Amino acid sequence: MQRSVLVVAADDPARTVDDLVGTPLGYVNASCSSSYFAPALLAARHGRRLAEQFTLVLTPPWQAQIDAVLDGTVRATMVLEDVWAATPANADRTRIVDRVDGLAPPVVLARADLDAAVRDPLLAELLAWQPPPGAIYGPFVPFDDAAVAPFYALLDGLDV
Repeated sequence: MQRSVLVVAADDPARTVDDLVGTPLGYVNASCSSSYFAPALLAARHGRRLAEQFTLVLTPPWQAQIDAVLDGTVRATMVLEDVWAATPANADRTRIVDRVDGLAPPVVLARADLDAAVRDPLLAELLAWQPPPGAIYGPFVPFDDAAVAPFYALLDGLDV
């Protein structure tokens, strides 16, 4: 499972999620567990819907989300903690306000009736792929419902 951190600039006065109500939040897309669903879960913890907590602003992914905070494009973003930690200067230039744990890693979905001539080689390629040294993500693994079910149960409780 993964962890997403809510990040603001180091000199931002916000100390809690409540200090960020209505603020522009950089996110990658509406299917991103770390930058879209994590802030929705965080808002729900504080009794708000995502759109009540943040004003969503599309940004490029990962370090570019953090850079968008630093250049003032957005006030905050949520990004995988591993991404934030991969650039040591982030610890000096930004501050973590909150975290959301238990996020599911990316899942590759295909139609149930996908022809085996397409499905089997695709699956073999995905499972054979190895990330380059130093990559944030690990290799693909076979689907395990038990590994992602807790995250989807959290999402099921959201009022978005």
